[in-house]
Amino acid sequence: MRNIEIIEAKPAKTIRRKRIDAWISALSFAEAAAKQVVQGGEKLSPRYFLINCRIGIEPSANKGTDAQRRSALIEIIESMRPVEKHLSTSTWLVRLHIQTATQVRDFLTGPLDVELDGLHVTHSSRDNRAAFGTTDLQS
Repeated sequence: MRNIEIIEAKPAKTIRRKRIDAWISALSFAEAAAKQVVQGGEKLSPRYFLINCRIGIEPSANKGTDAQRRSALIEIIESMRPVEKHLSTSTWLVRLHIQTATQVRDFLTGPLDVELDGLHVTHSSRDNRAAFGTTDLQS
């Protein structure tokens, strides 16, 4: 009797996985490029951005279910570790060299459906923050 080896085929990357990888790569590339920018003889300082999202519960014909859209967005945001901090439900604080909230937003909207989902990105700086009490947070 002959021994027949069964070879399990490794699944090819899904289209969804390729899209998520492309979104993560685009964000990583933009951040790496922003780190190299020099203005006035100095490299740009990193900025803090507050990210908040709300994912609609309806499925999207082009973007998938709410769970798929949410998990893809979270994966993109978490790819920024260690400069990413999950603050609360649907809210993150990130520290990036990318200079505008609009640019950050544009890198995060790939998995979202504009008709169903909401995403807010706000640049947070010493000029637009107010605090009360001791928080022990580094600026």
